[in-house]
Amino acid sequence: IDNLQASVVFGASLYSSDDGDQGGTCPVLDTVTASLNNAAAIDTLLDNNFPIQGADTPTTESLAATFGAFPATVTPTSPRILILATDGDPDTCVDPDSNGEAGPRTASENAVQAGFGMGIKTFVLSVGADTDKPHLDRMARLGVGQDPGTGTATAYVATNATALQTAFDQIIGGVRSCVFDLDGTVDSNSAAQGNVRLDGTPLDLGTDWQLAGGGQAIELIGDACDTYLSNDTAELTAAFPCGGFVVQ
Repeated sequence: IDNLQASVVFGASLYSSDDGDQGGTCPVLDTVTASLNNAAAIDTLLDNNFPIQGADTPTTESLAATFGAFPATVTPTSPRILILATDGDPDTCVDPDSNGEAGPRTASENAVQAGFGMGIKTFVLSVGADTDKPHLDRMARLGVGQDPGTGTATAYVATNATALQTAFDQIIGGVRSCVFDLDGTVDSNSAAQGNVRLDGTPLDLGTDWQLAGGGQAIELIGDACDTYLSNDTAELTAAFPCGGFVVQ
């Protein structure tokens, strides 16, 4: 988050419940609203909250609330993803002691499927020993639009700091794109006159980059794309001649 916060919109929510709907509050969400440059606020959220022993896990209701508050895409090609980190089997607000039962598992699987229908992919991260791996794998597949039985996606397992870092690197790296939207349109006849650079190094049209989206985006290709995806702090710049770029 520290490395990417200037270019990626991050938010965070911690979820639990206060005895479900049995006179308490459900779900209980402590949230940092998604925005750029959010690392300090997320650090504070995590520093000020600790795992609650014996607390409830209303995953379905918490997912629904989070999906409903999800920010719109920044650009047409910006991916919208949710990382669900859980340390236990789900229960529900109606029945806060239903951990391990089929109903809460099915409901949470349906919730990530609904999120995918809203254009939000869910990646599942197991951070505890009391989770049901087959259930989490089903959620992982439904969360990215795959068949829950035959899909290939699986939940990430991270029970230590190193595994957690690796999981985040793989998730974020897997959804980063080499397509960059422009605030205008490049005339294809002027593309060859463009000055496109990656970390200051000039890139060649057709070998390292190409126009996309009818001239409204630049796409890195080949080694240039690989270089960008492997570097969290890579900087892409582009300049085109006057008349060859129409501002929208």
